[in-house]
Amino acid sequence: MLSNFYESLRHVPGISVLDGAQEIEPYRPDTGGATRYPAGVLRVTEVSAVPCIIAAANAHSVPLWPISGGRNFGYGTAQAVKPGSVVVDMSPLKQIEIDTEAAVARIQPGVCQHDLEQAIARAGARLLVPDDCYTGLRMFCAEYLPERSIEAVMVDMSDLDAVRIACNLHTAL
Repeated sequence: MLSNFYESLRHVPGISVLDGAQEIEPYRPDTGGATRYPAGVLRVTEVSAVPCIIAAANAHSVPLWPISGGRNFGYGTAQAVKPGSVVVDMSPLKQIEIDTEAAVARIQPGVCQHDLEQAIARAGARLLVPDDCYTGLRMFCAEYLPERSIEAVMVDMSDLDAVRIACNLHTAL
């Protein structure tokens, strides 16, 4: 099963197949002491490779465990919940595009909070954030950004008047 899965991906641009013991060693440590080991690792360097990985995983019934650029210590690092999963390491995908005119930031999955914070600071942006965003983003905006002199404004995105007011000339994202 896995050999056919890996073989279907070895020649796809933007994917490095890591299936040797030494290659997957950096993905084995766990902060909680678990001893589940990944069946292998796919290191992704091109966004266009992701649909190929998903299609191959579906075709070969291979469970995937995506990881990003952060350390994820609170969740056991790179350890997959299901034994035998293949880790999909997207940490090289770090592109950040900030369009201050459209008030939009587009980030790739390898971007961690520090990367985003630096890009926002370089752009001189103030953040416009949906008030129903996930808890991690809410904490990031309330605790982390103010320490770096970056303002985040929480807005009810279903209230168009509130959005219009928040989108003044100084709002960049």
